[in-house]
Amino acid sequence: MAIFEKSQDRLPGNVETIIGPTVKVEGNFVGEGDVAVEGSVNGSLKTAKNLRVGSSAKIKADVDADNIFIAGEIRGNVRARGRLELAASGRIYGNVDATVLAVEAGAVLHGKCQMAAGREADASVSANNSTAGHSVDELERVAIKSKR
Repeated sequence: MAIFEKSQDRLPGNVETIIGPTVKVEGNFVGEGDVAVEGSVNGSLKTAKNLRVGSSAKIKADVDADNIFIAGEIRGNVRARGRLELAASGRIYGNVDATVLAVEAGAVLHGKCQMAAGREADASVSANNSTAGHSVDELERVAIKSKR
């Protein structure tokens, strides 16, 4: 997967904040631009744009960003409003909520994973009261309708 090879050493364009390898952030970190983490963060980390977690990064926090690339470690829940990429060296110990998820062989994801398309299908099925008594074909038709 070429996307991982190129992305691991490259920071996102126009990085607003870089948390270097010797930097430790304690508390709630909130940003509006692209953020790159090579150090450690304890608390919470939220940005309106992209987040890159480098291979030396250790994050003990819930994370929320537009697009996220992870080559380091996150212990906490991860929410990507867009794409979440987990490199072979990446580790997530927590739940994941993403619209698009790409996982390279060797990566660790220990938690539940929820994707946007799944939430829409779940909502449609719930609107039809219950899945009990419905065949798999009926549930698939409901899921397909919800995508339209």
